[in-house]
Amino acid sequence: MKLYKEKIIQIPAVEAHEETRQVHIGMECDICHEQYDNTDEISRGYDTCVVSVSYSRGKDYGADGGRERITYFDICPVCFKHKLTPFLISLGAQPQEEDSSW
Repeated sequence: MKLYKEKIIQIPAVEAHEETRQVHIGMECDICHEQYDNTDEISRGYDTCVVSVSYSRGKDYGADGGRERITYFDICPVCFKHKLTPFLISLGAQPQEEDSSW
């Protein structure tokens, strides 16, 4: 689950204008219910760690638009590695890894 808090922010383009907005402050794992962000398990800086478990379905009409519904789970990196991956392997799935550089 995504976690938000209300925060007063300055709008730089408008003098002395402040407003209250919902600001994303982290995530709560749907399995262990611990709060985390996408770099909890690794050092800060240039390192990244993103867990994505989702199912997307819809209609694509090309240039005329489309629609989509996405079902997803927010899962921390620890639960992904130590709970979800072993569970999927026990069902016969084999993880696939892919390297990329840019």
